[in-house]
Amino acid sequence: SKEFTFKKWGFDNTLMYQQVVQDQAIINVPKFTTRNTIYYQDFAFKKALYFQTGLVFNYFTKYYANEYHAVLGDFVIQDQVKIGNFPMFDFFLNLKIKTAQIYINVDHFNSMLTGYKYYNTPTQPYRDLTFRLGIKWNFFN
Repeated sequence: SKEFTFKKWGFDNTLMYQQVVQDQAIINVPKFTTRNTIYYQDFAFKKALYFQTGLVFNYFTKYYANEYHAVLGDFVIQDQVKIGNFPMFDFFLNLKIKTAQIYINVDHFNSMLTGYKYYNTPTQPYRDLTFRLGIKWNFFN
């Protein structure tokens, strides 16, 4: 994990390698996982507004993910279907105006380009395009 900054730009990276040593395939994890964020941050309107905006990239390699059964509330080991090997891009905008904070996220905005073949488990799809808006306003200092 390493973050690089240059003036008002930032590039935050996390690359993880995982290898589980086991006799039976009980804990299944992807070998490589990465999360990269590139962002720009600055002040505007005579420093009354602070903003940060950027893109997030997530990726993990294919692996035999455990199947989740919601009725049982339990995971089941499987070796039939691999999931993974699809990129996920998110956009974010964070704003701070005095005591108010606003954020806008557009998660997995590339979902329509990947062919809708992205899963959390072999039978449960990963979240689709999601738009989130949040406001936090402190009325007292």
